[in-house]
Amino acid sequence: MGRHAVTQDPLHVLYVGSSADLGALRRLMEAHGAVTRSRLTPAVTVVVADPSIPADHPTVRTAGTLGIPVLEPAEAIVQFAGWRNRTDSIGPAPATARRPRLFRRSAG
Repeated sequence: MGRHAVTQDPLHVLYVGSSADLGALRRLMEAHGAVTRSRLTPAVTVVVADPSIPADHPTVRTAGTLGIPVLEPAEAIVQFAGWRNRTDSIGPAPATARRPRLFRRSAG
């Protein structure tokens, strides 16, 4: 992802927008070690902007000026998958067993 070097860990991401896709991507990336930033700082490696965010948004413009890549969620998913494949060890990511959630109606 742009300036992200293989030895630099973790990836620092600033998300701009509030779509469900953006939220899902944020949770996915955090689960794999990415750090979510709340402001545009020199530590930010990539900005992921919801498609509804205009190109002239101040954060998007500033990121471009600083040379920080600005991606839409779909682009970020593809880039993040490539970044994960290059930096992970040879084995697959460890699987975590999930218990099914049982929802019960309370008698009431």
